[in-house]
Amino acid sequence: IAASAAATVAVYASLRQFYAVFLLGYGSTVVAITMWTGQLALRPRQRSNRQPSTPSMLQSHPLCADKGQDDVIAAEAEAIRVGLIRPLWVAAVLSYICCGGIAWVCDFLLCSVVASSPLGDFVLHPLWHFGAGTGTWLAIQVIAAARGEALRARPRLQWALQILPYVVYTYNDKSA
Repeated sequence: IAASAAATVAVYASLRQFYAVFLLGYGSTVVAITMWTGQLALRPRQRSNRQPSTPSMLQSHPLCADKGQDDVIAAEAEAIRVGLIRPLWVAAVLSYICCGGIAWVCDFLLCSVVASSPLGDFVLHPLWHFGAGTGTWLAIQVIAAARGEALRARPRLQWALQILPYVVYTYNDKSA
């Protein structure tokens, strides 16, 4: 995906008249990222015979008392998917579409109006970059959370400066 994105930008930077190539390349990259991370966020995790690396937080829960170890692992994985991975994915998609996509379309369709305004290209185009960048950052956090869950590392969300979410892992109740 990174090679495709780099090639798309290189083609657009050198041949601006081929805007459709950039649009197709960027759009397909966003679709690929969205579909890949969407599978992590929307599909229930398959049962596994792996043993947990840490004691289960759900093992003592009354609803899990009669379940086997596989059921407990699956319940934990589902709780992480629904409570952490899916909301991050939804935020990524909304950032791509609502912030980045709308700004990009408006910038493209209203190019002459925007260019003649006092701020020119300093409003919608940076907003597109912000939306696309935030969507990509959140998609990376989806991947990090899914990887942490697969490793049984108990992923959770922390915030930098109370505005930037990032995934950390907890091993035996210690953050990493």
